[in-house]
Amino acid sequence: MFGNIFFLPIDSSLSDAHLLYRMMGILEHKEMTLTVFPESKGVKNCYSFPVTGTVQAQIYKDAIAMVEAWIRDLPTKGLPFDRKAIF
Repeated sequence: MFGNIFFLPIDSSLSDAHLLYRMMGILEHKEMTLTVFPESKGVKNCYSFPVTGTVQAQIYKDAIAMVEAWIRDLPTKGLPFDRKAIF
């Protein structure tokens, strides 16, 4: 299963940190779509990533924990994805 986060075109100008905070906001408002296949293939402004969990509440909880880890690790590891692939 994949979680798909859709950004606005203007989000491409956000800093790496603000982009991750935007992702967190999307997750907290439960605006991520869940699909069997990633929607980011050929779709602009979309980031798809594998998600774990068997029920929607657990999937969102795990996705939020993952983005929190990305935010924590950003200063040392950078973004865990290529933003050019999104925008």
